[in-house]
Amino acid sequence: MKISYAQQMVRTSLLAGLAAAFLATSATAATISFSDTKSVGAAYTDFYLGKFDTGLGTLTAVQIKVDFSTLAGSFTVTSSSASAVTVNGFDVALVVKQNPANGYTQNGLTLYDVVTSPNWSSTPVAGNSSQIFTIVGGQSYTISPQTIPSLNFSAYESVGGVGSVDMQAKATPTIGVSGGAYSVDPTATVANTKLTVTYTYTAVPEPTTIGLLAVAGALGLLAARGRRASK
Repeated sequence: MKISYAQQMVRTSLLAGLAAAFLATSATAATISFSDTKSVGAAYTDFYLGKFDTGLGTLTAVQIKVDFSTLAGSFTVTSSSASAVTVNGFDVALVVKQNPANGYTQNGLTLYDVVTSPNWSSTPVAGNSSQIFTIVGGQSYTISPQTIPSLNFSAYESVGGVGSVDMQAKATPTIGVSGGAYSVDPTATVANTKLTVTYTYTAVPEPTTIGLLAVAGALGLLAARGRRASK
């Protein structure tokens, strides 16, 4: 049974409208990440991570991750008297933090008995001399990723992704020495650290894309109806 041109147009318009509505409400999950890498010592070092651009969609999850934090460098022990001194402990604590009001609570981890060359536990420092203890590479901290509560998302997003999230990290050595008079210089001890923030969001098709798809669908339906009516 043939239908009139007006009926064809009504049906085409309805189908195109339904297609556009479906596209407008459909969304896809996507992620975007920002990283910063620094060498941190005993004082806090700032890491600047990009904010989420609200124009990309709706933010659904925020995760902060320490990709790696590996010890490097050295420390120096000096005996300032005729007596020999001995290092009897060398630990390094890593702290990563942000303002708790923004949702990231302080995370900390300590590497105990850090390995050095020469070995700090069996190498005495002779009187009136210094010894440099070099940190053996490959000693790394492992900190689990932290998910930020949704009530703090506003601190991680902005229109256009303007601004940054300021994270901080430090690696504080604790060096125990016994014997005569001595001094310790730990300033060359560093933790090479990479921090990453990952945003998961719901991306909605742009209005122009929806419009073009709807028009294409309408033209296709018109062409199909026209071929059927001409048979």
